[in-house]
Amino acid sequence: MKRKLFLHVGPHKTGTTLIQKVCLDNQNELLNNGVFYPKNYVRIFGHHLIRDLIKEQKLTDTDSKFFEEIDSDILLSSEDFISFTVKDFEYLKKQFSNFEVHIIYSWRRASLKMYSIWQELIKHGKSVSFFEFYHEHLAKPAQSYMLSADLQIERFAKVFGIKKVHLIDYDKAAKDKNLLELFFSIINCEYSTKYLEKSESRVSSNRSLNPFDTETIRILNKIMSSKYGMHGNDVREAYLAHYSELDITELHQIMNTQVTTLPVGNYFIDKKTEKVMYSKFKENFINFEQAQYKSSITLIQDSWLMNPEAITLINNLADRLHEKVKSD
Repeated sequence: MKRKLFLHVGPHKTGTTLIQKVCLDNQNELLNNGVFYPKNYVRIFGHHLIRDLIKEQKLTDTDSKFFEEIDSDILLSSEDFISFTVKDFEYLKKQFSNFEVHIIYSWRRASLKMYSIWQELIKHGKSVSFFEFYHEHLAKPAQSYMLSADLQIERFAKVFGIKKVHLIDYDKAAKDKNLLELFFSIINCEYSTKYLEKSESRVSSNRSLNPFDTETIRILNKIMSSKYGMHGNDVREAYLAHYSELDITELHQIMNTQVTTLPVGNYFIDKKTEKVMYSKFKENFINFEQAQYKSSITLIQDSWLMNPEAITLINNLADRLHEKVKSD
């Protein structure tokens, strides 16, 4: 009988960091339940290093030997697995031919997750506005992997078979506060609240930034890239590291005059996607609930950039931040 390889693909903003931190800090407890969460290939909390090796098709005989010698089921987790093509998954399947591969995917309703996904892009160096980002997907919703989750799941099913795909309704899990319990039940492990207490993950999960800091970082990403060659998440990390030393009160006061709040949830795309997900994959869900989940998001409108004083302040902030980075 083949051992199982549980591949947790996220995606982003579905409690992935929390799950990874709990699994990493409770490695022995998982192993006692027959599941190995290897510390090899871990960057931060997830298996992002092996994701890169698979993407580049650079797994070696040493890598294969490492997994072959493990006498238990294996759990690998990276929200970046979600970017794999069918070709990437086929390579993974071939390299782990001695394992029965199972996919774990957390589904979050479309309009509820788009702000979080956009904010994640800003954290990692992008400068696109929320409305530009959202419009790109809304223009072709049936072709968007973010809005039409069934496209993602059909890729998994094509390679591994639909019975090997396990789905979590993230919105319901968040409402019921049982995401970890559901996840552990899929990997056939008994969950204990002590796991969460031990890992202190209440303070280590990937939390959201407030709208003012998100907008500040968004514009800094553009300025710092063009003026000083800073890219990726370097800008966000520098901004947060020196936060208490930066005078941003006046800048945020200007932004505060351009705040807008938008309702999200129960959009047409949410209803459509929910109907599709239920009709196609209801047997794969561990906790699906047909429900109208609603929320709201707070944004800073681009019009704050029409204020000449704001332009001066944000450029001065970029210069000060660059000086702080140079002196580190």
